[in-house]
Amino acid sequence: MTALPKPDDSARPYHRILSMILHNTGDPQPVTLASAQLWTHVSNSSVAKSDARTALQAARENGHVIRHRDGEGQLRYGLTTDGVAKLPDAELPIYSTEDEGALQAVIGVEVSRPDDKRDQDVIGWANQHLQAVREVADE
Repeated sequence: MTALPKPDDSARPYHRILSMILHNTGDPQPVTLASAQLWTHVSNSSVAKSDARTALQAARENGHVIRHRDGEGQLRYGLTTDGVAKLPDAELPIYSTEDEGALQAVIGVEVSRPDDKRDQDVIGWANQHLQAVREVADE
């Protein structure tokens, strides 16, 4: 695993990428952020594209972001529960009961893939968020 950036200017792009994903997912938006939309947000921000690429790769390696290909073949990104914990103003669940169907659909897409193409990390990600939504709904 890649070490987390030190709390200086190098951490800024890392936290901005996590924040962009957080603020652009969940009801009424899709549960994962389309790659093209993420890069549009990066282009409209003060984060350099090269720094954003490095930060996104580190976030994936650190288990803070998942990447998956949806049923239409589009790359999408979502925060893991550990990724949410890295943001000071974020808390679980980041999704609501309105997002349950979409989270289940992500699992359905992965389960429908051949075994050698199925991404267990994505299935685990969706299940973690489903559990967090259901725990809050049961309270």
